[in-house]
Amino acid sequence: MVRLFSLRFRILGLVLGVAIVPLVLIGAVLLRGAAQSGERLLSERLEGAADDTREALIRNWIPLRSWLLDASEWPEVQDVAESGSAETLQLKLLELDPRVREVEIRTLQEGTVFKFDRSALTPEEGGLPPPTGPLLRVRFDLFRVADESAAIEFGLEGELLLPRNAQPASAAGMILTLVDPDTRAALLPVPLDASVLGADRFTWGGEEWLASRRSFGDPPLELVVAAPLTPYVAPFRRSARNGAFLLAAVALGALFGAIVLTSRITRSLRTLVGGAEAVSAGDLSHRITYREDDEIGRVAEAFNNMTERLQRTLREQASRESLAAVGEFAASLAHEVRNPLTAVKIDLQSLEEKLGDDSSLTEPLRRALEEIDRLDATVGDALSIVRRRDGDRVLNVWRPIEAAAHSAAPAFEMRGASLEVSGGGSELSVLGDASGLEQLFLNLLLNAAEALPRGGRATIGAEREGDLVCVRVEDDGPGIPEQVRDRIFEPLFSTKEAGTGLGLTISQRIVDAHRGELELREGVDGGTCVEVRLPAVNGAVPKAPGV
Repeated sequence: MVRLFSLRFRILGLVLGVAIVPLVLIGAVLLRGAAQSGERLLSERLEGAADDTREALIRNWIPLRSWLLDASEWPEVQDVAESGSAETLQLKLLELDPRVREVEIRTLQEGTVFKFDRSALTPEEGGLPPPTGPLLRVRFDLFRVADESAAIEFGLEGELLLPRNAQPASAAGMILTLVDPDTRAALLPVPLDASVLGADRFTWGGEEWLASRRSFGDPPLELVVAAPLTPYVAPFRRSARNGAFLLAAVALGALFGAIVLTSRITRSLRTLVGGAEAVSAGDLSHRITYREDDEIGRVAEAFNNMTERLQRTLREQASRESLAAVGEFAASLAHEVRNPLTAVKIDLQSLEEKLGDDSSLTEPLRRALEEIDRLDATVGDALSIVRRRDGDRVLNVWRPIEAAAHSAAPAFEMRGASLEVSGGGSELSVLGDASGLEQLFLNLLLNAAEALPRGGRATIGAEREGDLVCVRVEDDGPGIPEQVRDRIFEPLFSTKEAGTGLGLTISQRIVDAHRGELELREGVDGGTCVEVRLPAVNGAVPKAPGV
């Protein structure tokens, strides 16, 4: 059952909140900012085009205005204003730029006294078709008319003020026109209704347009530059849309990756939880299998190591408790058995002295004394577990080796096996207790004898290795089974039916008391090799007899 607030869902929620949601918001901002970026770009271009066109218009207007002023002072104009004779003036006006479409002279008293209109003339007279748009009206007062005021008005085509070849280059789709501020009529042809040009933003043909304008007092007109917004916004929107799609793909990839990653993490964590529950239930043999060398893999490795150390600690604790129980048993045994046993031995020895050598009881009595000695040795083995050693002294390790080999020889003879003491003759000095070391080597040799079949062979030898004296006991027996190697030093554990399980325990304690190391491993040719490493002491000691 999946819990709503499980670790996996919390991680996925974190990924959604920290990574995916911001990516979605960034995509939305990109799409929104695309329109603003396109609009800002178009506004900048319209403003630039308007400024450039304004400068061009001013450059064209200055000489045109000067020419118009000169034309208003022609004598023919004055004559028309005074006498109304227009024949000479009309001929002169036909020589002007054809974009000067109309000229009208008016007086205050009589009104219009002269009107020139190229559209009203025949082609033979130099007439032209009507203009395509409204004309720009430019008026000048005539001050040299006698006793009354008069004015001249020119009707000009917009291209006379701003020829197309003089217009600044504009961006795609941009239109430029001059607008009469009174009538809002376009003086230059445009592909749309000029009435919409009065707003900075308008809609025409289903598209949104932006406009930039510049106003003039002389001449009285308004410059308008406009362009549709879509061609400028579309590239930004397309780029933003592609970026949003990419962000969406990244977000989906991140979500999928988070799902896969959290699945692996939680699966590994469930394995760890299962292992912890197994251990808490008492199954200390449970091990967690892991493949990745990551943090969870290291946690699993640490968990396995912890379980192994816990097993070892519990075994050591059980060993100490067993040793404590053996110590109590040994003390009780010493009190309850050894003292009466000594009294029985003394009585039997007294009886042996009184019997003659030819008595039929001599042999049974000797065997009884031997059994008492063996029983006393058994009690001594148990006591040696808790017995404190006497003061250490420097000794040649060959002494306890030779003594142990001599004591163990009968055991090898009974098994039909052989024991060989290899090396000898060198002085290998250690600091220790001779009787304790003899018991250590004797235990190891007796274990080797019990493991050998008939015809088997064991060796014991010693050599110096750096700062250590290494004593090795090797046999060619069947070796120690793999499944019991971890328990051979446990008190009271034995693979032999008649074994007490104290031999190697005692040996380990003796080695520890001498600050040494005891190691069991497989021999070179099979069998078992036991190596005892003891700290070496520099300096010679008396050699053991026969060594």
